[in-house]
Amino acid sequence: MDINLTGKINIFFSIVIPSYNRASFIIKTIDSFLKQTYPYFELIIVDDGSNDNTKEVINAIKDERVKYYWKENEERGAARKFGAKLSTGDYINYFDSDDLAYPNHLEEASRTITKLNTPMVFHLGYEMKDENGKLIHKRKLVKGKGNDKLLRLNYINPNPLFVHKDTLKEVEYYCDRNLSGTEDWLYHLQLAARHDFIAYDQMVTSCMIQHDNRSMNNYSGDEVLKRNELLLHYLQADDRFMAVYGKRLHTISAEMKGLGALHFVLEKKKIEAIKQLLISFRLSPVLIFNRRTLAIIKYIIN
Repeated sequence: MDINLTGKINIFFSIVIPSYNRASFIIKTIDSFLKQTYPYFELIIVDDGSNDNTKEVINAIKDERVKYYWKENEERGAARKFGAKLSTGDYINYFDSDDLAYPNHLEEASRTITKLNTPMVFHLGYEMKDENGKLIHKRKLVKGKGNDKLLRLNYINPNPLFVHKDTLKEVEYYCDRNLSGTEDWLYHLQLAARHDFIAYDQMVTSCMIQHDNRSMNNYSGDEVLKRNELLLHYLQADDRFMAVYGKRLHTISAEMKGLGALHFVLEKKKIEAIKQLLISFRLSPVLIFNRRTLAIIKYIIN
């Protein structure tokens, strides 16, 4: 975690950032890491087949910690897996190319690792803002083990999550393009079946930027339901997950059905939205009381 005998920085954190046509965003993301108070890291930028000027933008940055790699487009899961194999740090932090790390992001992660005695998996706190910097949503604190909550919904994105390099021997991101949008949850669930998913989230260290071009805003209800089938398929093929959490598959499916209902109602397919919403209630009745359900019902009756 310091300078070695050759005069080079010993890398402790590997930040893997997949990007596709995000030249205007990613420069801000990279800059947020170059302003970190903790210096012992590498930025692994995986250009997932961009056809904009991403390469030129990144190659103009003169900092040896910034490492650029181009590959054929295969979606984020494959890009993250590709970047992880190139990592040299003790911990990996997968970060989205249109979000921001606050200056304390890696400093707090380093302190947390010391406090928790080198955990295999942990996450810090994060918040959501619009493009103008206005706070949209601040996540509720989980504190402690987040495994149970994770079985009900994917309550975090990759930005605040840190995983020890040894987890790569157990779990990697899937490269299935059809899973895009749910590959994070699958990865998180498989990690949680093997380790405590520790929420050390009192300190907010990163920000998710909500904008119209975010990929998660562009899926149809039918696509969400197909992802639900794939998610269940891959989880059922994971013997470790099934042994630990196999009886909780219904809560995972309920969340995806509810998400599908939201996308259907935004497509003005109210009948299909109602159908999926009722299925989600049957699988997990507690979803009747969540905020998304109220939003869906509001859309349906208007």
